Amino acid sequence: MSDIDLSEYYIQDKGDIHKVWAIQKLGYPLNRELIPNLFDWIRDMNWPVAWPAANYLAQLGEPCLREIRRILTTVQEPDWQHNCIYDVASKWPVPVLGQLKSILVDLRDNATDTQKSE
Repeated sequence: MSDIDLSEYYIQDKGDIHKVWAIQKLGYPLNRELIPNLFDWIRDMNWPVAWPAANYLAQLGEPCLREIRRILTTVQEPDWQHNCIYDVASKWPVPVLGQLKSILVDLRDNATDTQKSE
């Protein structure tokens, strides 16, 4: 563990773009505990902080697997799941994305008509 106080890095507002840059500059693995916070802010891709957060999560790849699995399997927010898949995971290398295959197949097979049309 690091001696860095990460409390100042947590995104608390949809306009906190500067915090995404700070998290990115801090670098992985020092910013590991901030990954769930970054995912929280891609719930709505219209928020200013969403695209920088999604782009950084897409760059991180494998360190995000635990959090994205949690969102895809336990959260009942189709828009957020969509953002996780299309704005983050779809940009990962195939071997990393492949680790989500069973979850993605399950989501596809159990999608509602509305979700299928999106």
